[in-house]
Amino acid sequence: MRIKILFFLLLFTAAFAAQSQTPPPPPHIAARQMRQHKMIKQGVRNGQLTRPEARHLRQQQRQIAGAKQRMKADGYISRGERARLHMRQEAAGNQIRRKNCNPRRRAM
Repeated sequence: MRIKILFFLLLFTAAFAAQSQTPPPPPHIAARQMRQHKMIKQGVRNGQLTRPEARHLRQQQRQIAGAKQRMKADGYISRGERARLHMRQEAAGNQIRRKNCNPRRRAM
């Protein structure tokens, strides 16, 4: 009985140690991309984005998604990769907001 308890305790300790060494999952990357996609969709619906602007923003979102897939190819996204992805998403979000607020409007 003591051997079983000792074995499970050792197993639990090893699993906890292994878990603490793996990097945390990317914080809400997919949710952020979905919000940005919705902002583009809303801009098109409201007429705030012209067709070329929307096409460019969607292409940018596809590039970010492709970069994320390449970063995840080894099984996880490292801290540096996460930082680069964050910077790309931040720039894309700023561009979406800037293009949504510019004076150009789509002809309805």
